[in-house]
Amino acid sequence: MPWTFSNLEEDTILVSRLDGILSKPSLMDYYHQYLNAEYFSKYKKEIVDGRGISKVLCTASEQQQFVDLISKHPEELRGSQVAMVADNPVAYGMFRMFEIQRDDLAYEVRVFREFDEALKWLTATNNRV
Repeated sequence: MPWTFSNLEEDTILVSRLDGILSKPSLMDYYHQYLNAEYFSKYKKEIVDGRGISKVLCTASEQQQFVDLISKHPEELRGSQVAMVADNPVAYGMFRMFEIQRDDLAYEVRVFREFDEALKWLTATNNRV
């Protein structure tokens, strides 16, 4: 699954767009690209745009492994906000599971079906970051 990164709102919001099949290897690829680009230090707001996901081949256990990797960076994530967007029902469900699984980390995640609603949530909360 190819990942593309871009930015919005005068370079204050990172947009991570994914297209194709979502699997454990693609999640790990995203994570490593994110780390290598040092987005942790550049952005406190992100939209994970999953509207291009055509199929989900990632199990709940594999998703938990992804959460475990993320949890190794609590200070970098503290105060961040992530809006996740999916119109595919399976991807939406997976994003909702992620929202719940990372509850003990010090950053907010909200899942949306519409990109504009996700952007609205992030821009309405500018004063919290």
